[in-house]
Amino acid sequence: MTTFFLLLFFSKNTLLTNIPVTIKDASLNINIEKPISAITDGASLLIDVSSMIDDIKNKSILQLRKDVENLFDNFILTAELIGESNKVSLSYSGHSMIGNGQIFLALDSDKKLSELGEWSKVVVSSSKALTNVNLYWKNYSK
Repeated sequence: MTTFFLLLFFSKNTLLTNIPVTIKDASLNINIEKPISAITDGASLLIDVSSMIDDIKNKSILQLRKDVENLFDNFILTAELIGESNKVSLSYSGHSMIGNGQIFLALDSDKKLSELGEWSKVVVSSSKALTNVNLYWKNYSK
């Protein structure tokens, strides 16, 4: 019951980048002004890659899924959440979310994120250049 009320009142997606960024060759370090945390263990880092897919509005969901699969095949994308007393790794394992004209790659962890505290820094690394993307923190999973 407690989790339900936390989700009801505190669940949100937090934009971590004020402007679109490019991730290539080196890691992207993002210092977060207000630390992030997880309400549920299914919290995740979302990378909006909509700008990298052509003609989103005129394609079916099946075609968009195929585009994502083709564009991000054999691709390594990782992130570290860093707090004062903890660090946790996240990775992309093919999970994407598509809807409302946006496409997100989801990075998640096999750790119990809701038990690990807060993080004030995110470091993202990619084996493929990601251009004009935005990063979001989703602090829950339904």
